[in-house]
Parts: sequence; structure tokens; C-alpha cells
Amino acid sequence: MKVEQAYLGTLLKENHLIKDSSLKEFHFEENRHKQLFKHMKDLTTAGQSVDVVTLSVQVDIQAIGGVSYLNEIITYANAEKVDEYGQLVVDAWKEREKRNILEIARNENWEIGKVIKSLDDINEVKTDDH
Repeated sequence: MKVEQAYLGTLLKENHLIKDSSLKEFHFEENRHKQLFKHMKDLTTAGQSVDVVTLSVQVDIQAIGGVSYLNEIITYANAEKVDEYGQLVVDAWKEREKRNILEIARNENWEIGKVIKSLDDINEVKTDDH
């Protein structure tokens, strides 16, 4: 997902933005992006810098795509658009959640009120929740 790559690449290039990120791992669709985001947040919390070198020393870099993948996503970086990228990641997560709810509702034959409440709950989730 290119928007996830752009968001993570921006955080990787501009470390100061990591601590301000209100996104959570679950917002990302790709597992390697979830892992990368977690490692970036963990390194930042520990007071360490986040770059290709520190990530390759601290984590199994191959599990998240290797050095070449990290270098690739940095090419998508745009600090001026980081908020927009973050919102697009959250919007995509909301769409996935809505599809999941509708599938479960269909399979379990939910009443319409329960479906509407569940869909509304997704829109109420703040990035600090969940």
C-alpha cells in the first residue's frame, strides 16, 4: 500500500515526526508495515535514533523487507504531507473495518440497528483509542 510506504518513509527520513504520530500498529494493513512502525516507535521511546542502520541492528530487518525496502520507502517521504498520509492510512483502516463488520453482519444476520451502531463506532474511534 503506497500510502503506508509514504507515511513510514517520511517517519524514517524525519525521525522527529515519529513521537508526534498518533497512529497505532493496527491502522496499517501490511504486516511488515505494522512491524516497522512498532520498531520505529520502540526505538524512539527508548531515546534512540531511527534509521536504516539502527533498525538493522535492533530488529530482523529481513522480516520487514530488508535494507533495500527501507531505502525504497524513504523515496516516498514528504514531510509536508505526513498528516495527509496519516489520515489516508486511518481512512483505509476504517474502510477495512467497515467491510469486516458488514461481512460479519451478513454471516450472522445482524439486525440493522446493530449494524448501524457498529459502523458508527468505527467513525468514533480516535487514533489514540482501540
